[in-house]
Amino acid sequence: MTVKGQGAGVWGEYPELADQCMKLWKDGVSASVIAYRLNASIPGGGGLSRNAVIGKIYRMGGPSRDRTHHASQRHLTRIRKQREAKSHRPLPKRQSTFGAYLAGLKADKLPPPEPPFIPEAERKSLLDLEAHDCRFPVTADKPFMFCARKKLPGLPYCADHARIAYQAPPPRKSLSEHKPMLHPFSSALASKEMEPA
Repeated sequence: MTVKGQGAGVWGEYPELADQCMKLWKDGVSASVIAYRLNASIPGGGGLSRNAVIGKIYRMGGPSRDRTHHASQRHLTRIRKQREAKSHRPLPKRQSTFGAYLAGLKADKLPPPEPPFIPEAERKSLLDLEAHDCRFPVTADKPFMFCARKKLPGLPYCADHARIAYQAPPPRKSLSEHKPMLHPFSSALASKEMEPA
């Protein structure tokens, strides 16, 4: 038994919907928009979902779309024209606060400092931390206490603890410095003379 206005019953009661659905699909309209348009054309709302439309298209053997295709070709053409109309000056490269901080660490090439001593009176528990407090844990046992000094903008830590937490990666080796990988037994096999059996 099908309930009027629900899923498969709608396709059976209104066979012209399948043709409209396929036409809109081939025109590049998204499944959610198709469901909205078809529901508007059905007395009482219809009750078709995006998934019902996709299922019907699949069962009717309709063309599949790339997963990246979310808009009609007209929409994409309009977007391309708008982009071309804008000036072609290069935008300045944005760098995150963390990226700027790491760039500064690479330039300094200093070893990370020793963790600063935080007096117990200045430490805060997790529940007492405020938005501007450093989140670096200073105790390993319970209750956990945190540094609570003024943190750097865009980072969760103060300057001293950020140098500990964010260390610049070591420079990468060039390909000529890498040793070729050998089989674990290759040196043993090369040193032994092969004896006849």
